Amino acid sequence: CDLDTLGSTSPLADAEVLCAHHDAMTEVGIGEFTVALNSRHVLAGLLEAFKISPELGTGVLTSLDKLDKLAPAAVIAELAERGLALATAGELVDLISAPDAADRIRTALKPSEEGLAGLDEVGQVLELVGAQLPAGRVAFTPSLVRGLSYYTGPIWEVRAPGAAGSLGGGGRYDHLIEALGGPDVPAVGSSIGVERI
Repeated sequence: CDLDTLGSTSPLADAEVLCAHHDAMTEVGIGEFTVALNSRHVLAGLLEAFKISPELGTGVLTSLDKLDKLAPAAVIAELAERGLALATAGELVDLISAPDAADRIRTALKPSEEGLAGLDEVGQVLELVGAQLPAGRVAFTPSLVRGLSYYTGPIWEVRAPGAAGSLGGGGRYDHLIEALGGPDVPAVGSSIGVERI
């Protein structure tokens, strides 16, 4: 159960796919659910702003993705085990789990053009879907990490109270088709987690 749009780099394509996924979840009768939204560019910008080496980057992001399952202290400890300085780990976890994370992250990302571009990207998608979906249904979630090897822009994940893990998700995956032997076509898609539902 998957929906993809090929050939467009417009944020309208990202928003349309996300809205279609939302509508499918509503029709299935999921009831209460939210969509966590982030951007790979925001994540790359955080690594850059915190001067985290490429060697540690993937592991750091994998640990940050656990903030919806583990206590912040446990994530900080895991980051330290991966080789990140304890002070840096604490700052990073504090930043992305703060209630005013969006404002604080914009300040933290000032040294990173890519990170600021990612925040703008998230803002565009939120603005576009905001006119279509219930208020608060989609929210910027800076700890969300998906598909490190293939997503290239906005990423999202559907979450519901009491569900073990996500009920689906997606994002922009420009260049993946080329990497798999096809033409270099921009693409965005979303998949419904049939088994989880």
